[in-house]
Amino acid sequence: MGRVERLFVYSLLAILLVSVFGRTADTLGLSATAEAPAMKETLGPADELLLAGKDGQLTVTNGDGHIAWGEEDTSRAWSVGAVNLSKLMPAVLGRETFKEEMQELEDTAREQNTQFEDQFKALEDEYGEITPDDPKFPEAQSRAQALMAQYNEWQQSTLQIRSKKAAEQVEQAYREVVDAVAVVCEEQQIDMVYRFIPTEDDFMSQTLEQAQSQIQLRTFVKYPDQVDITEAVMEELGL
Repeated sequence: MGRVERLFVYSLLAILLVSVFGRTADTLGLSATAEAPAMKETLGPADELLLAGKDGQLTVTNGDGHIAWGEEDTSRAWSVGAVNLSKLMPAVLGRETFKEEMQELEDTAREQNTQFEDQFKALEDEYGEITPDDPKFPEAQSRAQALMAQYNEWQQSTLQIRSKKAAEQVEQAYREVVDAVAVVCEEQQIDMVYRFIPTEDDFMSQTLEQAQSQIQLRTFVKYPDQVDITEAVMEELGL
C-alpha cells in the first residue's frame, strides 16, 4: 500500500472513531444525569405481615377487609367519619312537611282558645259587674271557676300535644339523617361516624353551664377536615 493510500485509510478510520465514540460519550453523559423513572412496587400477596418491636412481633393480617392485629373483632382498624348534627337537624326540621304539621296544631289551638274566650265573654255578659252582695254571686263565681279550671287543663294538654309532636319530629329527622349517613358510608366505605361540632363554631352561650355543655358537645378537639362528611349527607338529604 502506498503512502498516499495509507494516509487516506488512517484519516478515514480517525473520522469514523470520532464519530462513533463522540456520540457514545454524549449519550452516556445524558443517561448519567437523567432521573430514573419512579418504580411502583407491590408487596405480596401475603397471608400476614410480621412487624418487629421492643415488646415482640406484631402480626398484621386482613380481617374481612380491615387491617387486623388480633383474633378479636375489635382488633381492627376502622375508617372514621363525622357529621355536624347541629347543622343537619335544623335543616331537616325546617322542611315544609314539619312546618305544616306544627301549623295544624297551632291552628287547632287558636280555634279552641277562641271558643274559651267566647265562653268567658258570655259569662261576663250574663252577670255583668256582679258584686259579692249579689245573690247570684256564688253561682257566677262557681261557673267562672269551673270554666277557668277547664281552660287551665286545656292549656296543659295543648302544651303536652305540642311537646309530643316536637319530640316525634326530632326523632323522625334524626332517623332521616341516620339513613342518609348510611348511604354516604356505603359509598365512601366508612365504618364509624361520630357526632361533632366544629371547634371554630361560636358557643352562643349565656351561662357557665351552657358554655360547659358546648365544650362537651365538641367531640373532637383536633381532627382532619377529611373526616367531615356533613356536606355529603346534606346532599343525600336533598338540602
